[in-house]
Amino acid sequence: MNITFFTETGEGIGYGHLIRCEALLNAFATRNLTSNVCIYVKDWANFEYPNATFLNWTDDSATIPSGEIAIVDSYLSQEKSLKRIADRYKYTVVIDDFNRVPYPFNLIVNPNIHGSEIEYKNQIAAVISGNRYTILRPEFKTKRNEYTVRDEIKKIIITSGGSDYRQLIPKFTSFVEKYPEIDFIALSGKDEYADELNRKYDIPNLKILRKLDAISVINLFCNSDLVITAAGQTLNELAFLGIPSIAICIDYDQVNNIKSFYEREYIRKIINWDDTDLFEQIEDQISFMKPKSNRQHLSQIGQSLVDGCGADNLAEMILELYNKK
Repeated sequence: MNITFFTETGEGIGYGHLIRCEALLNAFATRNLTSNVCIYVKDWANFEYPNATFLNWTDDSATIPSGEIAIVDSYLSQEKSLKRIADRYKYTVVIDDFNRVPYPFNLIVNPNIHGSEIEYKNQIAAVISGNRYTILRPEFKTKRNEYTVRDEIKKIIITSGGSDYRQLIPKFTSFVEKYPEIDFIALSGKDEYADELNRKYDIPNLKILRKLDAISVINLFCNSDLVITAAGQTLNELAFLGIPSIAICIDYDQVNNIKSFYEREYIRKIINWDDTDLFEQIEDQISFMKPKSNRQHLSQIGQSLVDGCGADNLAEMILELYNKK
């Protein structure tokens, strides 16, 4: 069986789409199924990814491969490129977060905890949705109970999307100086960006790290006391680990996600990257989380929302529906 993923990463995109594809690819691999990945890399000259085909498959002139199952995770693709994929594969799946465009596909998957609340009546495809299909990287699944709520807040991780295209890390350089008793670690996502920031800033309680592998990220998360994060895929991972979080919505595709975690009380406030009082809001959230009991409560809520089985559940469902076609 030939399974092909079509996705994207790069400047202004981050890693979220690719991470979901990677996790689902792994779920197929555990079933002895091999997959190919076609990645459109936007404005990211030194990006590397093993065993991938680098192709701007969203371009109408691109040569699209063919096969049995195609899985698309993209915010850049439009009707023409989607139709070309649909014409070349027997069964087509799209991972969608907010009913972005009409899809000429067999199956739409909304894998977010709020997925069942999104209306898809305009679509011709079958739809499956909700936290049963929330996708996590496989490295996270064995770390469910690694995090422990400590008595005091001594370490805070800052992660603001793969390429930090809202330039939030530089804005935090002044903020962290208010908390000399707390160590802050910022994850830049790009080696060159981390090197640039480290040349520019020398702040005793702030470390800015280069791109890390999944295990290193998990270890950092689990040894922190809370995480300030963009409101995309990372927020799902933090909820699974049970790590108290302050979420910042950095783009339109995160609006529903941050709202759903707020409504379920895993996060206490909806914060937007361009709020004029951004750091006053973050300061208020840190103050709320100082009592250990408050962080314990948020930890329990987060773990109740994401169980880590989403990629396996989704792989099983895709294969079942494909075999019925």
